Amino acid sequence: MKIFLSIQFAFLFVLIFSDLVQAQWIQVSGYDGVAFATSSDSSGNIFAGDDVGVMLSTDGGTTWSVVDSGLTNHDVQCLALAANRSGETDLFAGTYLGGVYLSTNDGATWAAVDSGLTNMDIRTLAVSPNGAGGTNVFAGTDGGGVYLSTNNGTSWTAVNTGLYDHSVAALVVNGAILFAATYGEGVFKSGDNGTSWHQVDGLGLFKMRSIAAKENNLYAGTYANGAFRSTDGGTTWAPIDSGLTDSFVWALATCGENLFAGTYQGVFFFNNSTVTWAAVNEGLTTGYVWALTVNRNYLFAGTSAGIWRRPVSEMVASVRPPSRDIPAGFNLGQNYPDPFNPSTTIKYDLPTASSVSLKIYNLLGQTVTTLIEGIQQPGEKSARWNAAGFSCGVYFYKLEATSLDKPAKTFTQVRKMVLMK
Repeated sequence: MKIFLSIQFAFLFVLIFSDLVQAQWIQVSGYDGVAFATSSDSSGNIFAGDDVGVMLSTDGGTTWSVVDSGLTNHDVQCLALAANRSGETDLFAGTYLGGVYLSTNDGATWAAVDSGLTNMDIRTLAVSPNGAGGTNVFAGTDGGGVYLSTNNGTSWTAVNTGLYDHSVAALVVNGAILFAATYGEGVFKSGDNGTSWHQVDGLGLFKMRSIAAKENNLYAGTYANGAFRSTDGGTTWAPIDSGLTDSFVWALATCGENLFAGTYQGVFFFNNSTVTWAAVNEGLTTGYVWALTVNRNYLFAGTSAGIWRRPVSEMVASVRPPSRDIPAGFNLGQNYPDPFNPSTTIKYDLPTASSVSLKIYNLLGQTVTTLIEGIQQPGEKSARWNAAGFSCGVYFYKLEATSLDKPAKTFTQVRKMVLMK
């Protein structure tokens, strides 16, 4: 019986430990991923690019192998998958000063496809159907603008009319519109496959690093200026920085209605309903996140310390606000009970993520204790004060809250309470 109970306990421990391990980021590769491409077919293949070439995982990211035969330049900066006229999938790799490579067999072999490319520093790739059974492939370069191939890389043509910043950090296709995030002039959009470009409003001359699209919503990440969102297909943009403690946004990835950002301080999750960010870095031992992708309900992060994986549902659940509605405004409630001895509870409301200070003062205006000091997410909040050891009499409590939105809103309110012994 003792042996049986010991086995049961050991089995239970393994289950609990496994759950704990899964409830955080797990490193799945020692390779540093700076670019990803994820297959949408049943294979679920994941490709990652780095300065060692291209890596492939066929089992959801558990194991990886290098696939670089014929890849003579191994400094891979971007990857893209494109359907060809035969109904098969081609894999493109953009390299640093080495142009574009093509693989038609999941990376097993590669060939350079550079005809027409006059700038070989490829920073980003994007694809879209061309209406003729094939795919348009766009390559963004550092200094040469955007190139288009309508024949799966056989030849390339520069498409830069109106694009007066030719250093392109990221490309994304949203419906019939192509967006280019540039290093010094914000974001441009083209409705004719790059034939003509127009600068979008609301992003000024920010240095861009990343861009993502989900239906009518577009998101842009900047170098030192945080993140922006457009809800009208890219016509206008507004900052979304509440809770985002790092303004360097290197990567963006969407999964359903969920948005994730890769920064110097790790990974952040964006809640569309509250328009706030929250860090989701449990288990992630590095903060330098260069690339993100979603595969089989996992988020993958390419970092300076390898490739990491975590379930999307886990991160969403960890920062999901309570089911009750978010308060419409700031409010500081009356403590209860009042009078009290020796403990009382103070409730307050935050309509948005805020920097919060809640302090207790005596009749002389001196601070006797600080209950809350720091950043809090929106919702109905409470703090408890145990006044054991304090003299009876009248005290005041003061809430100061400054929203993390731009422009910031500041709220201050003071209430009186009585400690009676």
